[in-house]
Amino acid sequence: MKNQILILGLLLFFLCGCATRYEITTTGSARYTSVGKPQRVGGWYVFKEVSGKTNFVSAMRVRTIEPVSRWHKSKDPFGAPGK
Repeated sequence: MKNQILILGLLLFFLCGCATRYEITTTGSARYTSVGKPQRVGGWYVFKEVSGKTNFVSAMRVRTIEPVSRWHKSKDPFGAPGK
């Protein structure tokens, strides 16, 4: 019984980290963080933000879409904390 609870707990622990976050950078230097990979629908990228809001950005405005590390550190040269 204890082994089953331990296995279930470990399984839940590892499954909670499966939602990959992506950072979308636009040509205007705006940054969005999405939960899950953004989907291209027509001329738009549709994604769900960390806050839960569904958002979309024109595909022509998107510069990069890259996964964010769980231990994401700021790229700010002055040491400002990451998002």
